[in-house]
Amino acid sequence: MQVSIERKRPTVKKFFGGTKEADYESAFVTIHFSEDEKATIESNRLGDRIVYEHPKDEVDYRDGQRRAVELPNSYGGQHPPPRYKRSRFVAHFIADPTQEVYAYLDTPLRFAEIQKSVEANLKNLKALMQGIESVPKERTEFEI
Repeated sequence: MQVSIERKRPTVKKFFGGTKEADYESAFVTIHFSEDEKATIESNRLGDRIVYEHPKDEVDYRDGQRRAVELPNSYGGQHPPPRYKRSRFVAHFIADPTQEVYAYLDTPLRFAEIQKSVEANLKNLKALMQGIESVPKERTEFEI
């Protein structure tokens, strides 16, 4: 697994056609999985493991759950926002190795938080994958 996290200005579409460099910076994470790692992820359904949880997702989710309790018959109460709209999962990186995880970076501290979060989640994923690979794959029969 090769990982890179970088700050850069994304390319955005202009209103009347064409593209230009944005006037803000974003955090981009690139993860290249080896074929063995992809096979382990696919066979053990690890695609739904979270790589980065966007902070707004948690706030939106809590507000939606509160609204559902307060006004259960309203549209917002019956259709609260999903938990992970902007967050990124392993399956996202298998489909496209480079993902924008956070737009409009405001401080270097926010970028450091993103790096720590992604690093911790990927270390957990790597440990889980190594644990799965260490389990014997052959069938063993014995009597007790």
